[in-house]
Amino acid sequence: MSDIHQLIAKLSPNKKVILVDRDWRVALVWAIGQVHPDLISKLIIINGVPLNSFLKALQNSPQQREQSKYVGGLDGWLSTLMFAVWGSDLIWKGVA
Repeated sequence: MSDIHQLIAKLSPNKKVILVDRDWRVALVWAIGQVHPDLISKLIIINGVPLNSFLKALQNSPQQREQSKYVGGLDGWLSTLMFAVWGSDLIWKGVA
């Protein structure tokens, strides 16, 4: 989460940003919004839930645990490559 905080500070030092994300990564976006509301003007979440809700579902639902196994198999190489190719445009659609 500190990486995202540093990126926001670098790309938009004087303005709040709009964070947009979808699917399982939204847990990070929700967390940033909760921990750093001073940096975020808006969260746009597509197909995702806050981390605390997701963790509760994982704890209480064997079906959710089974359906979420794929997340553990993901490593950072693809997202790192995509960010290297497309840079900040991949994440930031603009600042507020």
